[in-house]
Amino acid sequence: MRSRVATGLAVVLVVAGLVNSVWLWVAPTRANEVSAFVTYPLAVLAFGFLVYRFFGRAAIRGHDEYVNQPPVPGPPTATVRCSGHIGSMSFRNTLVVAVYPDRLTIRPLLLGTRTIMASRLTAVELGWRRVTVEHTSGDLRSPVTLRVSTDHPARAAIERLAGSVSRPPRTG
Repeated sequence: MRSRVATGLAVVLVVAGLVNSVWLWVAPTRANEVSAFVTYPLAVLAFGFLVYRFFGRAAIRGHDEYVNQPPVPGPPTATVRCSGHIGSMSFRNTLVVAVYPDRLTIRPLLLGTRTIMASRLTAVELGWRRVTVEHTSGDLRSPVTLRVSTDHPARAAIERLAGSVSRPPRTG
């Protein structure tokens, strides 16, 4: 519900900025200049929000349609706020990752929660301060790279979630 209100408000602000710019061009007065000084920055911010909202979702969404997962009973095993990459899109300290016994949920800022079920994991590569998760989930693009400290509990929880799934070392 909040996302619909925010999107509607952003559209109204963009339209108001466009109308105000036309009105300033048609009837340039001091009052129109002051109102333009207020509405232009709001319109630009609202347009940026709309671009991020719609194109950002396309950048992280997988090829299949989004399927709502049933709610998870109980609290997560571990939670971390971190930086990372989902497909080709970078996030700087705006990913909230929660590890449950049967799934991994990732919530990018302003884009909604995405889920990777444990059965959809194909490989987990643990590097220094980095965890790369490859998967076949249609909810997110693969791979998902998270920047997580080597001693953080979320890293160990992701490793337990993956179980025996590991990526073979690259040669050559």
